[in-house]
Amino acid sequence: MKKIAMVLLVASICAAPSLASAVTPYVRLSGGLGTMHDSNWTTGAAAGTGNQTFNNGLALESAFGVKFDNFRVEAAVGYQSNKLDQLTDTAGANMDVTNSFGSNGKMTTALQPYMINGYVDFNTKGAVSPFVMAGAGLATVDEKWHNDIDSYNGDWMEYSFFQHVFAWQVGAGVGIKASDKVNVDLSYRYFATADVTLAEKATFEVATSNILLGVRYNF
Repeated sequence: MKKIAMVLLVASICAAPSLASAVTPYVRLSGGLGTMHDSNWTTGAAAGTGNQTFNNGLALESAFGVKFDNFRVEAAVGYQSNKLDQLTDTAGANMDVTNSFGSNGKMTTALQPYMINGYVDFNTKGAVSPFVMAGAGLATVDEKWHNDIDSYNGDWMEYSFFQHVFAWQVGAGVGIKASDKVNVDLSYRYFATADVTLAEKATFEVATSNILLGVRYNF
């Protein structure tokens, strides 16, 4: 999948037949459903592999780009946060998340991607334009524990461990021309990162499937 993402990205940036045509800058804001895939994890503290599942969360993205012919290139910044639903330890036993983090405690994984995306638009002269896209960049993966059980003073505590890792994505969608300057986009994204290593040498994988609705304003 990484090779596919890179091939699509390079093709979308470099395969334009001519840069002499009009270049149109644009900004885009998108938001929607962020579904984080189940993730296996290992830790140096114990042998074996555990698993964590997540609730659905909100995915957001903003971008600035340029469009020429049926190609687009953009720089994008995103944010997504998903709360832990179930945690399985390395012995295969389900861990009680509520008792581990307190009655008001929770554990979340947050993503902050910084991406360069490339798009190929089809049927650009019509009101409806399907597209494919690919992107690559970096992502900050932040694992947070909100713990209301504090053996020191009976108050809540928050722990956060983060790492910057390589990230890539591929997707497809459809753009609808609302006016000469405004397009509405609906897209699916598959997003993934390199393995993340956090506290106590715990290593886990991150992948998401997101449905985004966006508005693109062309200058």
